[in-house]
Amino acid sequence: MFKLRDYQRKGIDSIFNLLETSKRLVYHLATGGGKTFLFSALTKEFLQKGNYKVVILAHRTELVQQTINSLYSIGVRSESIVANKKYLNHSANVYVAMVETVFKRLTKNPYFLPKIDLLIIDECHIMSFVKVLDLMLEINPDLKILGVTATPATTITEKTI
Repeated sequence: MFKLRDYQRKGIDSIFNLLETSKRLVYHLATGGGKTFLFSALTKEFLQKGNYKVVILAHRTELVQQTINSLYSIGVRSESIVANKKYLNHSANVYVAMVETVFKRLTKNPYFLPKIDLLIIDECHIMSFVKVLDLMLEINPDLKILGVTATPATTITEKTI
């Protein structure tokens, strides 16, 4: 069983506190600080607060698998959304998705995903997720969004978190 480091515990507590008053956050943690484990643990705690749904977006297949493994290691079941997956089983409350794939699925079918309560964006500084935001917000205008990165964005636009 993995244990959160003190700074990860403080980070999760801070994120939860800020999500009470803010819908969009960016969490910055240096490379090697355990971002994937941090947002996996945060996801587990978020799910324990109610019957919520979470989507975690990544821009590379390796990050999708890393996240699924991290969630699994702490007892959280997830369903992947990758290129060869056309339909969802809805067998979990957490979806780990490639940005491009979820964009294509939602463009073809706005009801591909259930109502999502929390969107977590891994490597949010890359900005590949921007095109998905409007589609996700149509499903739930009250969607909470957490971007996670080791490299905070230097260009801020209306679409960025």
